[in-house]
Amino acid sequence: MTKKKLECPFCKSLNCVLLEKVNSHLNKKDYDLNKCNKCGLQFFTPPVFEDIYLNEGFLGQIDYYNEIHKGRTEASMWSQKIFDEIRENRIEIKNKKIIDIGGADGVNFDVLVKDFGINPEDYYILEGDERSIMACKKRGIKNIIPRYLSEDLKVKEKFDIVIMSGIIEHFTDLKVCMNAIFKMCNEGALIFIVTPNRNRWFLKWKVGLDVPPHHFYRFDKKFFRDNFRDELIEISTFERKKPYIDSAKSISDKLKLHWLLLYPFIPILRMANYFNSEELYCLLKVRSEVKK
Repeated sequence: MTKKKLECPFCKSLNCVLLEKVNSHLNKKDYDLNKCNKCGLQFFTPPVFEDIYLNEGFLGQIDYYNEIHKGRTEASMWSQKIFDEIRENRIEIKNKKIIDIGGADGVNFDVLVKDFGINPEDYYILEGDERSIMACKKRGIKNIIPRYLSEDLKVKEKFDIVIMSGIIEHFTDLKVCMNAIFKMCNEGALIFIVTPNRNRWFLKWKVGLDVPPHHFYRFDKKFFRDNFRDELIEISTFERKKPYIDSAKSISDKLKLHWLLLYPFIPILRMANYFNSEELYCLLKVRSEVKK
């Protein structure tokens, strides 16, 4: 039997190579990390979703996801980056139709209504997790699309603002999901994306949750520049605001040294990491409406 050639999930090229074998600490299963030599995407195979988020072994994140399902009071740092960019660039979002892709408990709704003065009727959320949907309903969100992105997704509304806050790396079929998003957009719509930067310096020391079945893709600035050149407005990196002790522990785990020995050097390393920061911010503009 002929082995099926590895195909890029974004550009469908067969010019792909295996980078490394990865045993995920999240579910103890083996995955391949691959790279497409045509579009530059790094992707894991097999891309199979598993609901691992309340498992005991999920890196101590159970409390975090329980908080989401109860309804958070503060937006994530990824969403805060998007809100900061909207403020700083004076992007008008009032009287615009907004969709929050994979918006979890809908905490962004509160910020958009209170801080930006949007009409609550203009906010839509696409979320397939039942526990998160319940949190959205408790928050008073009316326009809930209880689905995950898929090829057969039908949404009658067209949107002017799309928020993708730490969600694109979770997709199991990148091309299908991006096509579905573009079909939802009016001409001139803005798509805000925040995702981990695969070129971040600290990835060498701590993979964290950047593995399947939590994340299936790794992006860099070049991927967006090369593949969304007509839509790209801005692409940049930014650093998480976190205590130095967290960075010291990340490296100490890898080097098998006590974190106190590394703590004095972390400010210097963090300065070096400024040029390869942890997160990517991307802003796309839809140039023409995609017909359904």
